[in-house]
Amino acid sequence: MANSRMTVAISEETVAEAKRLADRAGIPLSKWVAGAVEAHIRIQNDSEKGRRNKSFQRIRARLKKGYDLGTAGHATWTREELHER
Repeated sequence: MANSRMTVAISEETVAEAKRLADRAGIPLSKWVAGAVEAHIRIQNDSEKGRRNKSFQRIRARLKKGYDLGTAGHATWTREELHER
Protein backbone atom coordinates (compact mmCIF):
# COMPACT_ATOMS: atom_id res chain seq x y z
CA MET A 1 0.00 0.00 0.00
CA ALA A 2 1.33 3.45 -0.91
CA ASN A 3 1.90 5.95 1.86
CA SER A 4 0.46 9.46 1.92
CA ARG A 5 1.71 12.41 3.88
CA MET A 6 -0.53 14.48 6.12
CA THR A 7 -0.18 17.32 8.58
CA VAL A 8 -1.97 17.32 11.91
CA ALA A 9 -2.09 19.74 14.84
CA ILE A 10 -1.32 18.01 18.14
CA SER A 11 -0.55 19.51 21.53
CA GLU A 12 3.11 19.73 22.53
CA GLU A 13 2.47 17.42 25.48
CA THR A 14 0.96 14.77 23.23
CA VAL A 15 3.85 15.01 20.77
CA ALA A 16 6.36 14.68 23.61
CA GLU A 17 4.58 11.60 24.95
CA ALA A 18 4.34 10.07 21.47
CA LYS A 19 8.08 10.66 20.93
CA ARG A 20 8.83 9.00 24.26
CA LEU A 21 6.70 5.96 23.37
CA ALA A 22 8.22 5.73 19.88
CA ASP A 23 11.71 5.88 21.37
CA ARG A 24 10.80 3.15 23.83
CA ALA A 25 9.51 1.02 20.94
CA GLY A 26 12.68 1.78 18.96
CA ILE A 27 10.86 3.11 15.90
CA PRO A 28 10.61 6.51 14.22
CA LEU A 29 7.81 8.77 15.44
CA SER A 30 6.08 8.81 12.05
CA LYS A 31 5.96 5.00 11.99
CA TRP A 32 4.68 4.90 15.58
CA VAL A 33 1.91 7.43 14.79
CA ALA A 34 0.93 5.51 11.64
CA GLY A 35 0.73 2.31 13.67
CA ALA A 36 -1.38 4.01 16.35
CA VAL A 37 -3.82 5.36 13.76
CA GLU A 38 -4.06 1.97 12.02
CA ALA A 39 -4.67 0.23 15.36
CA HIS A 40 -7.41 2.72 16.23
CA ILE A 41 -9.10 2.17 12.86
CA ARG A 42 -8.91 -1.61 13.31
CA ILE A 43 -10.47 -1.36 16.79
CA GLN A 44 -13.28 0.86 15.50
CA ASN A 45 -14.01 -1.45 12.57
CA ASP A 46 -14.01 -4.53 14.81
CA SER A 47 -16.33 -2.77 17.24
CA GLU A 48 -18.77 -1.89 14.44
CA LYS A 49 -18.66 -5.46 13.12
CA GLY A 50 -19.34 -6.74 16.62
CA ARG A 51 -22.35 -4.46 17.04
CA ARG A 52 -23.73 -5.50 13.64
CA ASN A 53 -23.13 -9.16 14.51
CA LYS A 54 -24.92 -8.79 17.88
CA SER A 55 -27.88 -7.11 16.19
CA PHE A 56 -28.03 -9.92 13.64
CA GLN A 57 -27.93 -12.52 16.41
CA ARG A 58 -30.81 -10.80 18.27
CA ILE A 59 -32.91 -10.65 15.11
CA ARG A 60 -32.15 -14.26 14.29
CA ALA A 61 -33.10 -15.37 17.82
CA ARG A 62 -36.42 -13.52 17.57
CA LEU A 63 -37.19 -15.14 14.23
CA LYS A 64 -36.22 -18.57 15.52
CA LYS A 65 -38.48 -18.15 18.55
CA GLY A 66 -41.30 -16.94 16.36
CA TYR A 67 -44.18 -14.63 17.09
CA ASP A 68 -47.56 -15.43 18.60
CA LEU A 69 -50.09 -14.85 15.85
CA GLY A 70 -52.99 -16.06 17.96
CA THR A 71 -53.48 -19.26 15.96
CA ALA A 72 -51.83 -21.69 18.38
CA GLY A 73 -49.77 -22.87 15.42
CA HIS A 74 -52.73 -23.94 13.30
CA ALA A 75 -54.23 -22.07 10.38
CA THR A 76 -57.97 -21.56 10.78
CA TRP A 77 -58.42 -20.81 7.09
CA THR A 78 -57.90 -22.61 3.82
CA ARG A 79 -55.96 -21.51 0.81
CA GLU A 80 -59.17 -21.19 -1.17
CA GLU A 81 -60.68 -18.88 1.45
CA LEU A 82 -57.66 -16.61 1.26
CA HIS A 83 -57.78 -16.46 -2.52
CA GLU A 84 -61.53 -15.97 -2.98
CA ARG A 85 -62.38 -13.04 -5.20
